[in-house]
Amino acid sequence: MIHIVTSNPVAVKSLKDYNDNFIICHLQEKMLLPFANATMGFYFKVYHQDGMILDDFDEYENEGNYRYDFIPVRSISEALQSIALDVAASEQAAQKEADKTGDTREEITLATVCGYSWNKQVVAKLNSEIRKLRGETACLDLYTYLRAPSIDRLAQIVKNQLQSEFVYPEDPIAFSYAIMRTLNGVFL
Repeated sequence: MIHIVTSNPVAVKSLKDYNDNFIICHLQEKMLLPFANATMGFYFKVYHQDGMILDDFDEYENEGNYRYDFIPVRSISEALQSIALDVAASEQAAQKEADKTGDTREEITLATVCGYSWNKQVVAKLNSEIRKLRGETACLDLYTYLRAPSIDRLAQIVKNQLQSEFVYPEDPIAFSYAIMRTLNGVFL
């Protein structure tokens, strides 16, 4: 199971401080309910600065295999704590399923691509929060993993792998989906 964390291009010095107009997108592939027949789909939790106007994201509406929850938070740190809770819950659900079936637990990958200058802070915060929850998942810094020295270079890698020019790192929702498709099909 893959979890992707992306952000919009905002300058951030500290995750705890006030940051204007931030968006943190957490994408995971999971069973979507309340459909009569639950299906696998893409669940986007979009954390944003409380009070932020989200007119640019009106096109994202729940339909079919896509679900979007827009969640106002006070800080990036608060969003990352919530994401860590979701990852820990995924670990517990995967362990429960493995215990029930007798199989090994499904591996969970948590990959981040936030602003290049502050992505390492995000990785450290997520790792810390997951450890506090007694989770085992370690956060993967995609800049380091893919040896990309910038968001533009990482976007180019994704474009090449998907064979598409329609990859937009400034839109954290669309970019998280492109990264998910890349990781599902190429690198893992």
